[in-house]
Amino acid sequence: MPYRKYSELAESVEMMSMAVTSGRFMNKLDDGTYYNLQDSYETFPVKKFENAKKSYAQGIEEDEELLFLFDITLFGSATDGMIITNKKIYFKDFLEDPECIDYVEIDKIIDRKISDEECEMTLCHKGKATKIKIPRFQFFDHHFIQFIAGYAEILQQNNHLLAQGKAALKDGVDNITDIIFDAFWNGKKVEKIR
Repeated sequence: MPYRKYSELAESVEMMSMAVTSGRFMNKLDDGTYYNLQDSYETFPVKKFENAKKSYAQGIEEDEELLFLFDITLFGSATDGMIITNKKIYFKDFLEDPECIDYVEIDKIIDRKISDEECEMTLCHKGKATKIKIPRFQFFDHHFIQFIAGYAEILQQNNHLLAQGKAALKDGVDNITDIIFDAFWNGKKVEKIR
């Protein structure tokens, strides 16, 4: 189910993109480089994406919509980093094994501020806790975590409704905004440690 079906989630992704591309670092951060994979510009990092896919995201399916690539390698090979799609989060840190987390499996997110420049996001899923460090950059972290929490909650609720033979949630209904608000702001899915 494409995240774009829900305008509030699409807005979060747009805000993440704006935070990255309009920033004073122009996509280049101290910890690496962000690429908006939705851009249809000729700047799409094909080689970096292929390297990342080989290194830690072999499971990307043909129908997955690519959102972002974060390259954290020293020389820009993109063999370590993170790929965010509309279905999963794929990532690999230096000298670590690759990991993949499906939004549907996320039970809780612990958002912990490490410094003014960095925060640590712990994704609790299937009895595991996986930590990912992300930069605190022009509200990128805020919108990123809000998107993950909101999307995970919507997908889980939709799966529950479909299992009962009911229709999935539609954008525009009052409770979509409430679900996202509840998942992020009211701490249903996100515990903030600042």
